[in-house]
Amino acid sequence: MSVNVLESELWYLQEIETRLVPTRHFRTYNHDVEAIEFGSLGRSSHPRLSDARFAAIEKKDFNRRKLAYPTPTAKVTTTVKYTSPKGQNSYSRHVDWNFEQLQQGLDAAQASRARQSTTAALRQRERSLMTSGLRVTILRRDDYRCRMCGASAADGAVLHIDHITPVSRDGLTVPENLQTLCESCNLGKSNRFIG
Repeated sequence: MSVNVLESELWYLQEIETRLVPTRHFRTYNHDVEAIEFGSLGRSSHPRLSDARFAAIEKKDFNRRKLAYPTPTAKVTTTVKYTSPKGQNSYSRHVDWNFEQLQQGLDAAQASRARQSTTAALRQRERSLMTSGLRVTILRRDDYRCRMCGASAADGAVLHIDHITPVSRDGLTVPENLQTLCESCNLGKSNRFIG
């Protein structure tokens, strides 16, 4: 969820700010109301109504007309789905955040991003661009065969999608930089560039 929050960080910050503006205005309003309440209430000019009774009635009426404290609200719902490369397993997780959880989640995600180096954050973002649709496209393009040794899933090979120029060496997650490799070829290649 934190990654999703950071992808739309500016929008979330604007929405949080929009919801907090009334609370700041309320502080000024509340200060002005307290000045009126303590300075102007409590005296009656009618001879049959005591000052104490008049003050109680006026205070009750005054409190009924006071605005309630504005409570910022929000509900952010996200569903994260994962399907295994062969499509045999599928998992889904659903998370709801209210306004306070959204603020805390955004603060935590920003702090986590600040702890990471810029390079590490960019590499993580680049790796996150590998979608299941992109995986299928590369597998089809490579005829479901390892581009190094020619093994296929029909031969019992576990196929991976590999960055030709590794992400750790500024490789991008684009079809031109992706290839199908079997597990052993991919693990043997590691983060080396093999042209």
